Amino acid sequence: MPSTTTRPDCSPNWWLIAAAALSVGFLVCRAALQAITIDEATTFELWVLPATPAYWDGASNNHILNSVLIKLFTSVFGLSHLTMRAAACLGGALFYAGICYLAHLLTPHRGLQWIFFVFAGSNPLILDYLVAARGYSLAMAFLVWLFLIPARLRQRRGDHVSAQFRSVLLSSLAAGLCIAANFSFAIMAVVSLLLTMWWTHRRGRDGANRWRHWGVTLLAGAGPAALVLVLFAGHAVTHWPAGQLWWGATSTRTMLQTVAEASLYQPNPYVLNPLLLRAVLFLRPLVLPVLCGSLFARVLVWIRERRTSPVTDWREEFGTVLLGSLAITVFLHWILFRLAQVLLPQERTALYIPVVLALFGSVIASIQASSRAGDLTRKGLIAALAITSVYFLTCVRLSHFKEWEWGAEVQRAYAVVAAQAKRHSPAKVASSWHYATALNFYRQMYGDPFFETVSNGPPYPANCTIYVVHSAFDKGVIESQKLRIVYSGPLTEMVVAVLPETTTAK
Repeated sequence: MPSTTTRPDCSPNWWLIAAAALSVGFLVCRAALQAITIDEATTFELWVLPATPAYWDGASNNHILNSVLIKLFTSVFGLSHLTMRAAACLGGALFYAGICYLAHLLTPHRGLQWIFFVFAGSNPLILDYLVAARGYSLAMAFLVWLFLIPARLRQRRGDHVSAQFRSVLLSSLAAGLCIAANFSFAIMAVVSLLLTMWWTHRRGRDGANRWRHWGVTLLAGAGPAALVLVLFAGHAVTHWPAGQLWWGATSTRTMLQTVAEASLYQPNPYVLNPLLLRAVLFLRPLVLPVLCGSLFARVLVWIRERRTSPVTDWREEFGTVLLGSLAITVFLHWILFRLAQVLLPQERTALYIPVVLALFGSVIASIQASSRAGDLTRKGLIAALAITSVYFLTCVRLSHFKEWEWGAEVQRAYAVVAAQAKRHSPAKVASSWHYATALNFYRQMYGDPFFETVSNGPPYPANCTIYVVHSAFDKGVIESQKLRIVYSGPLTEMVVAVLPETTTAK
């Protein structure tokens, strides 16, 4: 039967492209404004700052492709917030380009394109890691393109062998770069690559040519990914130290709960007035249940419709690939947890879950229904996607990351520390472990000569003159040393305190 797939409007949606460009600009603003976090500063201190090429070493904190790019940007342009996070912003640009183009492929309806783009690109969990100087941004971007490349081929009905071969090569390259950017995406990338290869070449040649065709496909699928991993991760994998896989969940419920909580994190009171904020907070517990219920109902009807009519739409096959990739990945992680006690993904290490679900929800909502039940569930899912998108937009912020909210004011605190140290040079600074690595980053960034390298505590070394501590956790230190607080963070529990004899009048 000939395909009845509606080909998308060939004319680009320039307003959507402009929105993607503004989204990247928003990422750049956050990258420039937000204080460096402990994990970002650790990446710099251990893998970027050393004169030796330490970024090839294996460690859970070292996301190799990201560390290599940070080394490049900071070496050429100097150390700053932007050069530290330039690789993440590059990943964000690739991510938004991918979902913008995917929305264009899925439907010619401009309103639906907007809903799909906002739903996939404004989740607070995803937004945080499109900015942070970690490998998650690049990994998410390459994962999107891993799916997008074969989707573009199938939408264009590309059955020619050379087109299929190019698609597999590019998908393999995307999978390799995804893993090199972040090892926590490894299972997802491999499973997705295998399923997209099957999808691309399932209409292979007959007889002996069919087996030869699949052999070439497997070589094309393995080659670029293997080459990228040997170049970037070969040494890290073969010299991986023990004790690195410590972050994770101990149940699938916890895994999903961490993803859900981070995706619904904190509507912004600077965006919503108090009346609207109360309304959004009231509706917040309903957002995900309504979305999941609408998606589940649409999937059930979609499966029934597929059984009663032949598959004629590439989007139905694409939705199957997306859902299969996620289901198999979660199952394999569960098997590893049961057999080898490898912890399940949790929040940031499970970032592919909201990414793939966003793509899957958009794909399923774009498929025209063939029954009244299908039409009702499709409209219900589109409405749920729109409501969730609006909620996501109320959570946008420039001030902090959810994971490291307690360190949002470390740059301000550093300015106070530098001023105090200049008055009493040479000064010795003690800091809680929450802030020490980030303070050392700023010392390196500003080249401040007036105090020694920040000491990490507790316990804190003797003879310190300046303390950067947590007002709740280090209350005993403040009282026992009779410290005088010279800065108290208005948003967090961070304080800068000095010994009484070092305090000077303002």
